[in-house]
Amino acid sequence: MNLLSLQVFIMMILMLLPMSLLAQDKSSLCNEFQHHLNQRLGLHSYVVEEQEIQREDFNFIVPNIDVDGDKIKDEVLLFRTGSASIIAPDDSSVTLILSSTGKRFTVEMQRFYIIFYKLKYYIVASNWSSEQGPIFVDIKSMSRSGIQQLCSYKCGLKDGSCGPRQAYKDK
Repeated sequence: MNLLSLQVFIMMILMLLPMSLLAQDKSSLCNEFQHHLNQRLGLHSYVVEEQEIQREDFNFIVPNIDVDGDKIKDEVLLFRTGSASIIAPDDSSVTLILSSTGKRFTVEMQRFYIIFYKLKYYIVASNWSSEQGPIFVDIKSMSRSGIQQLCSYKCGLKDGSCGPRQAYKDK
């Protein structure tokens, strides 16, 4: 193997290594979230503060939040329907507006809360398929790239446990 081939080989390894570490980090993080969801308090101990606001299209805001890491406050605007029904007739929404780019990202779901976990912000969203369950829980990451799906779980009502949604597809 000549020197050029060796350098190309090393560069390829260095380029692929971060992708494999990212996949491991995501899997590890999803396992941690699943562990928390299977505990009595779940992820509620990580919930961030919300303040009620009087705007036509949003009714809550998360104050003092810097999602993109530029040390300038970003806007996280929340719309909650206020429905007391288990299956809300309309979806609620989270809108992230980044200070660094001005880009706006919105996701809708039946119910949600925002958490701060290991120095990052996440949306924990839940949707009931029926009054008998199950509950589908999605964890979405918020970052300078926007809002992205991270983990997905199916939670049963009888035993209270949550597992990866893919594991339940064949059942």
